[in-house]
Amino acid sequence: MTLNRRMMIAAAGLAASGGLPVAAQSKPPKIKSFSAAIEKAIQGGGVLVLPAGDVLTDTVTIDRGITITGVAGRSRLIAKDGQPVLRIATGEAVNISGVSFAGGGKGAAEQALVMAE
Repeated sequence: MTLNRRMMIAAAGLAASGGLPVAAQSKPPKIKSFSAAIEKAIQGGGVLVLPAGDVLTDTVTIDRGITITGVAGRSRLIAKDGQPVLRIATGEAVNISGVSFAGGGKGAAEQALVMAE
């Protein structure tokens, strides 16, 4: 497919109007507090886009529906002190894609990184 001027102008207009997904518009900001990012995403439409890189976090409880999307193979949530990264406490849909999980190396072998209640 050959790109022409009309296609480029249309794509620029879509991006400027917010017609493209957030991930396509700009690089997601660095996550300072995973729990604050979850809350902000839930209040703002239910989508959290994680940037590439590691996020060290305590257990975060998700009590409403959300979609968490990362950069496949490059976005990683790391549990502090071997505790679960996520505790899902809702019947609403929680979708996670492109995110890896890692433990802190401490804690019981049977300790899960994601818990659902």
